[in-house]
Parts: sequence; structure tokens; C-alpha cells
Amino acid sequence: MGIKPENMGVLFKAFGKVKQEDSSVNSQGIGLGLSISNDLVSFMNNNSNETIFVESEYGKGTTFGFRIPYCEGGSILCSSI
Repeated sequence: MGIKPENMGVLFKAFGKVKQEDSSVNSQGIGLGLSISNDLVSFMNNNSNETIFVESEYGKGTTFGFRIPYCEGGSILCSSI
């Protein structure tokens, strides 16, 4: 289904909701899920600019993703997964 470009700015704002034109989409919620998730990803990345990213094409679909550090065996060197 995708998200219209003009609605992308509200996605990660607290209490931000995108009005869906399709009545079959569940629009319950208060608009905190992506805001909280984005803050957690930022926190896990030592408050860097790494946050959730989104790619969307209206009428087609939306993909969300994120990177978090991964350390193995107490190593100082970490990589993002």
C-alpha cells in the first residue's frame, strides 16, 4: 500500500499517525510505536544518527529497517547488523 511522501515526516513523531484511505487497514493505536522504536535504536547506537530508516512507494509498499551494534565475545570491535 505504501505511504504518501507528504506523510513521511509524521512517522517517527510521538503521537503521529498517518490517516489511511483503505478502510481494511487497522488504524488503532496512539502513534507511539515508531517513535519509541526509533528512540531505542538511537540509544543502542550510543545516540548516534543511526535510527530507523524507511523506504516507501505509495501504492506499492513500505520497508522499515535499522542497524544495531553487534559484539561477539566481549570484543571491543563491533559491527552493525
